[in-house]
Amino acid sequence: MKINFIRHGKTLGNIEKRYIGRTDEPLCEAGKRELKSRLYPDCEIVITSRMKRCTQSAEIIYPNKKIVIAADLRECDFGNFEGKNYHDLSGDTDYQNWIDSGGNITFPNGDDPQKFKKRAFPYLKK
Repeated sequence: MKINFIRHGKTLGNIEKRYIGRTDEPLCEAGKRELKSRLYPDCEIVITSRMKRCTQSAEIIYPNKKIVIAADLRECDFGNFEGKNYHDLSGDTDYQNWIDSGGNITFPNGDDPQKFKKRAFPYLKK
């Protein structure tokens, strides 16, 4: 079995370089155009999280395939950083600590990166 991972198309938050995890943003027009301009491998099944940006991407890429929404696939919760970008967080001690850790410590009021990986991996094995 071969598994292809495809990242969702761009959202306004992506363009603005914001941390967008639990925020349920739709694709922006540029993101939709970009997805439509590329070729993707054929597949037997399409599995996505329930986030708008992900379901919209799946529908654009694979319009004639059944799309399975996987409730267990949840995006990372960036906690206090959610919806913010580097400029918004400049001077924030928690943000600087997270940067200094190489992105390995828990987001304040959000996910622990290691626990996030452990949460997602069992679903992928299944």
